[in-house]
Amino acid sequence: MLHALLRHKEPQQALTTCKAIADHLVERFPKFRYQPYPGRATGYVVDTVQTVLHHFFATPGFEAAVVGTVNEGGDADTTGALAGMLAGALCGAQALPRRWLGKLERSTRMAITEQTSALLALALAA
Repeated sequence: MLHALLRHKEPQQALTTCKAIADHLVERFPKFRYQPYPGRATGYVVDTVQTVLHHFFATPGFEAAVVGTVNEGGDADTTGALAGMLAGALCGAQALPRRWLGKLERSTRMAITEQTSALLALALAA
């Protein structure tokens, strides 16, 4: 899904591709069904995937997807990171709330920016 989000220039096309990937996953492995959302956000991989996919597809925008995901509790750092990865790839860096970025030390922001640039270069080269 991340690769599809990074490759597609048009967000709606990227989202459609991601939905098809998620639908294929659920078709092959029904236990990953995330609609209706079963409401479990534990460290168990099935619960994690259900939580992330539910909020990624059900909420508009980066902040809503991440906040909705972490507010489920449970393994919130993992689910939040995964939802943030997908929503960030879809929405772009400009969707990151400025008030969140303002809480980070400058050196941390710079390190994240450098790491992200390097990872994007690797992903797009593949």
